[in-house]
Amino acid sequence: MLPRGCPVLDISRKDKPMVVGLPDTSTMLSHHSCQLNLPTLPIAARKGHLFKEMQAPLVSMGRICDTGHTATFDATSVVVKNIETGKTVLTGKRDDQTRLWMFPLQTSDDLSDPPSLDDTDDAPMMFPIQPSPDLSDFCPLALVDLATLSVSNVPTEGLDLSLHSANSAYDQSSKRDLAIFLHGCAGFPVKSTWITAIENGHYSSWPGLTVELVKKHLPKSAETVLGHLHRQRQGVRSTTKVAPPLPPELPPRPVRSHIDRKQDVGTFVVDLNGQIATDLPGRFPVTSSRGMKYVFLLYNYDSNAILVTPMKNRTQQEFVRCYDLLHARLKNSGVVPVLQRLDNEASAALIRAIEEKQIDYQLASPNSHRHNPAERAIQTFKNHFISTLAGCDREFPVHLWCRLLPQCEMTLNMLRISRINPKLSAYSQIDGIFDFNRTPLAPLGMKAIVHERTSQRAAWASHGQRGFNIGPALHHYRHYSIFVIGTGGPAFPTPSNSSQFYLTCQLQQTELSMPLET
Repeated sequence: MLPRGCPVLDISRKDKPMVVGLPDTSTMLSHHSCQLNLPTLPIAARKGHLFKEMQAPLVSMGRICDTGHTATFDATSVVVKNIETGKTVLTGKRDDQTRLWMFPLQTSDDLSDPPSLDDTDDAPMMFPIQPSPDLSDFCPLALVDLATLSVSNVPTEGLDLSLHSANSAYDQSSKRDLAIFLHGCAGFPVKSTWITAIENGHYSSWPGLTVELVKKHLPKSAETVLGHLHRQRQGVRSTTKVAPPLPPELPPRPVRSHIDRKQDVGTFVVDLNGQIATDLPGRFPVTSSRGMKYVFLLYNYDSNAILVTPMKNRTQQEFVRCYDLLHARLKNSGVVPVLQRLDNEASAALIRAIEEKQIDYQLASPNSHRHNPAERAIQTFKNHFISTLAGCDREFPVHLWCRLLPQCEMTLNMLRISRINPKLSAYSQIDGIFDFNRTPLAPLGMKAIVHERTSQRAAWASHGQRGFNIGPALHHYRHYSIFVIGTGGPAFPTPSNSSQFYLTCQLQQTELSMPLET
């Protein structure tokens, strides 16, 4: 199947037009038949058809192999040999950009003057392709598979209705790219956990995000493994334990009639006890540019939310400041805590702050991590935050880690189900319904190029500045927070239609250009 401008011979309309099905279920008709100018191949393998819709030549390797040839593909080239003589009749190379095997289509002296096709008013004019050192004269090889075609809207009289199809030889990775991008926006969660949250409607405003997209197109993520990999529990599939004998088979139950059929119904009660718990993970290895060294964590049982805020040091005043900040967020959302569980090392100032808010408190036993629910919440948060850091660009400044906490907390609570309303996520319970169209997200720590207006740049300056995404600008409409490298100063909000993001997929070793223009 050939487009206009290919070096071909013997253009005619002797053969019946060919009906070809396309990947989008539509069809196209050939307007002329021809012969490829490849004299090393037999006539049966050189037969071609011209299509107005084709933009590049597409050759069927199956037709070449059916004429007594073998094709050998490797990482850089392709060789076609005659089975009977063992001679090489065709060689090609692999394109670095398209990753397709290609071979040159030779020009011919017979095509020095363009052939005239007067059979139709809009017949294309065929011109010879001049030899050039680039890949413009190369034809991609494709293994064409037969598929079920729909030709109900095409007149069948005088057509070749043999089963033909033009399958795309290029990697159609739009859905795959979308799944990878949204997975990075969500903080690289575990696939099964993410699917459960999607099924519960937590991501209804995210564009194109469905359970089918994640199941079919999301590849394995190294970032997820780096954050969620744990040692397997002992005793799983043990080889030392003897399996108990199988119980005797019970007789089948008698078939019930439709009159006495009953359904077993189970109910359960969720105890909303207004409990919160606070704790402090270990010190972060790098002090942030704002002087932050710790992460203060608060877990609320009723909403199942995990709230975090950066913390400078372990002084009593800093403990109280972080506690008051997170307590105010809960109170503003309508979740009023009545019971506080905290570590045995709680300071007197923190206890006074709890008593001033008329909250009952309980101290955990020394060296006991089970009595404080925040201990398990710390593990959950650290897993999510480590996966997020693993997905950052390799050049991302680590001292910006404290600025990633808002989006990391947001995406973590989107995965969790609220106990107050199981149809809502923990994020929606605390902060309201999230609208991706209003507040678009991008993977944290990824490179970004921010557009500069003509009034902000010199006459011959670059049209943008390089930076890194550090989260959404929640109080701006469709803005991102970008930390610009050149200025070395604080991040500033950037409109989503003025940013170009580059997501590095370390697992596939490819770089994808992902503009988010709305």
